[in-house]
Amino acid sequence: MIDFELYRIFVVVAEEENITKASMKLNISQPAITKHIKSLEKQLSIKLFERLSKGVSLTEEGRRLYEKIKNPIGELNRVDEEMCKEVSINIGTHNHMGSCVFGDVINEYCLKYPDVNLNLICEETSEMIRKLKSKELDIVFSKKHSEDIKRT
Repeated sequence: MIDFELYRIFVVVAEEENITKASMKLNISQPAITKHIKSLEKQLSIKLFERLSKGVSLTEEGRRLYEKIKNPIGELNRVDEEMCKEVSINIGTHNHMGSCVFGDVINEYCLKYPDVNLNLICEETSEMIRKLKSKELDIVFSKKHSEDIKRT
């Protein structure tokens, strides 16, 4: 079975010529990218990159593969972007708990994942639990004890 994600990662690494830059572009850790590249090399039984002190360089076999798949992978990426709907996550919290406790983390998340819309909704525990059960909320952060939540 073909794992298109391996090829997508390969194309980005080939274009960036640097695993760190590819890691930032793909939001994937450097060790994970290295593992994926090694997996693709093993699957194809060829060496795709020469490791350099300041990045990577395609081998001749890697260059041939890149030339064959760069356009199809680019097209798959464009289709994926077109077809993906905006993701919304609705988070229920008590008054100001979301911004005071989770504010910095939420800001970082929004910067890292700009296509995800986070909605913070302040409610009383009973209302948050009702909305969680009716799937109006995805996550609830409550300062109430579990016994209080079980009674609602």
